[in-house]
Amino acid sequence: MNGAAKAFIAIVVLAGIGAGAFFLAKDKPAVNPVSDRAAAEDSQVTATITYSSNGFSPTIISVKPGGAVKIVNNSSQTLDFASDPHPFHTDNSELNVGFVASGGAKTFMVTKTGSWGYHNHLNSNDTGHINVE
Repeated sequence: MNGAAKAFIAIVVLAGIGAGAFFLAKDKPAVNPVSDRAAAEDSQVTATITYSSNGFSPTIISVKPGGAVKIVNNSSQTLDFASDPHPFHTDNSELNVGFVASGGAKTFMVTKTGSWGYHNHLNSNDTGHINVE
């Protein structure tokens, strides 16, 4: 078989693979992984903590192990959500969510039982507690 015949066969095979992929995917709905993940997180949220210029609200929440906690930042500043003690954040690493932009939100899961303090690392006077029981 000469080079031209091999090239023709390769083109036909690639075209067949491309057509097959097109027909398999054409009837499937589009998936938006970001909005689908957010919807899944929202459906599993067991508690919400809101941050504003007045600090956290509520300042104490209780959730069961495996519960999902949503942090909503309604302030005009970035929030750095972290576990106590400040500045080391070593009491419960599950609470070390990190930065939440102004107007943003993040969801995390707690599994370790106990009473855990948290704070805004950028303003350590803003604090709260999560009781996991």
